[in-house]
Amino acid sequence: MEEIWKDIKGYEGLYQCSTYGNIRSLDRYVYELSGKKQFRKGQIIVPRKNKNGYLQLTLNKNAKRKMVYVHRIVAETFIENSNNNLVVNHKDGNRLNNNVDNLEWCSYSENNLHSYNKLNRKNSTEGCTPKSVYIIDTTSKSLKCFDSIAETSREIKLSTTQINRYIHSNKKWKGRYILLTDNEKGVEDNEKIS
Repeated sequence: MEEIWKDIKGYEGLYQCSTYGNIRSLDRYVYELSGKKQFRKGQIIVPRKNKNGYLQLTLNKNAKRKMVYVHRIVAETFIENSNNNLVVNHKDGNRLNNNVDNLEWCSYSENNLHSYNKLNRKNSTEGCTPKSVYIIDTTSKSLKCFDSIAETSREIKLSTTQINRYIHSNKKWKGRYILLTDNEKGVEDNEKIS
């Protein structure tokens, strides 16, 4: 297949992308702050891989910079999105392969199903085993035990996120309660309370 270039929507005359997933700037004149007109030669832009493994780059227009994903730019430029889907899926699972033949628009659920059914993504078992939660009242020196973080949340009317934060920090809930799980009970309660 021949590489085809098209203007990027919203950046017409400034940037183009290709069916191979390449991005380039076009020859143009820009004005400096002093008002001087300067010629800029167009060039291929080398994207950077972000921490999630996707290629990103910055587009500039009217002195405003915008960080964009290469796969989204290619899909928005070349692939019709008749169902107004929000996700661009890499068919082969390779986030660096932004060729138009490897991309498709889909829903979040279709994207997740693709990762399990086609790419053999494994189900996570982490977080499935309930952890006992112990609440120590430093004032009365009493101890309450709950079978899980979810049960603790229902009983003390505190979100699971907040409970986890108190468990993993040295802070006391309401200034007097220490929250622990089985993993953290290695330290004696006397040390925690005092």
